Amino acid sequence: MPERERLDRDSWTVRGSRARTPSPVSLRRPHAGVSPASRELLTASQVAAFQSTAGNAALQRALRSGPGAGVPVQRIVEDPQERLDAWIEKTNAHEKHAEVGAKARNSSALKAFGRQVPGEMIEIGEESQDYKADPQDASGKPPLKGGAFKNLFGKDDDGSFAVMMENYRQSKDTEDPETGEVTPPPAYTASDVFLNQWTAADSVLGTSGGLSGNALNKKVKGALAEKKTASAGIPDKLPDRIYRQNISGEQAKKTLGGILGDKSKVSFPEDSDEYRQMMGTVNGKSTLNTVGTYNKVKGLPPERAYFISGGELTKDAGGNFHISFDIGRRS
Repeated sequence: MPERERLDRDSWTVRGSRARTPSPVSLRRPHAGVSPASRELLTASQVAAFQSTAGNAALQRALRSGPGAGVPVQRIVEDPQERLDAWIEKTNAHEKHAEVGAKARNSSALKAFGRQVPGEMIEIGEESQDYKADPQDASGKPPLKGGAFKNLFGKDDDGSFAVMMENYRQSKDTEDPETGEVTPPPAYTASDVFLNQWTAADSVLGTSGGLSGNALNKKVKGALAEKKTASAGIPDKLPDRIYRQNISGEQAKKTLGGILGDKSKVSFPEDSDEYRQMMGTVNGKSTLNTVGTYNKVKGLPPERAYFISGGELTKDAGGNFHISFDIGRRS
């Protein structure tokens, strides 16, 4: 998945703007369910197992061939503790006046899928302390430094969920046009930040006792900035469902529109053609990255790993697409 990304719009952008995705979906790529060593279709668990064992370098090489080669995957520092420490050191949750946690009142993804907004739903939004957007083209270029990440989390009688909203990360070495300084990309990935945010949300939801305002922000800040052991400090399960909302990039609309057709909603159970198509989209790949990162952090073997068991795709009256990914666990 792109390391500087706007996941909710299926595009690369900086705050509030839109840009095209680099390439159409291809079913001949590893994330879409194809072995890089053969042309045979694989199940989602086999794809995740390949990514976990072969690593991102091998996956990157495989992705360089085929029509979808323009969509990059996160470059991962192998040590998950190093990645987590790198983000916790940089988050602006350390800053005294930072507002990183607040109650959330609505979500277009929940509305599109007919899910009621629960009484406890929080928005977590962080920036790295060195975050700097490109001053010449903030609408289409990666940040010059760092990243910014905003997501929703909630729990109700149907289980826990996350809504991926805005996630940006510097993707390569960049030169500041004002100072000439060259900055390498950070060690952390969007998936590492998401897992740290999920850890903070899990510590608050269901036990907050009606916290709001400054009290809620203070508790979330403390959880985000607290140093933790990657393998033990992160919750023992992922959210039951991960949503992607307001996907409106032109290429994404073309791709997802082809999958949806003239239907109002499409389900994609594991091993279906629709599933393989959805896993080949930018949002499918990024969700696979998040699930794969969690499995690696927790040291889960393929037979006990979390995986995307299916989901749904829909479109609202405004023409924006929304995706729901169901998260299951092998047993």
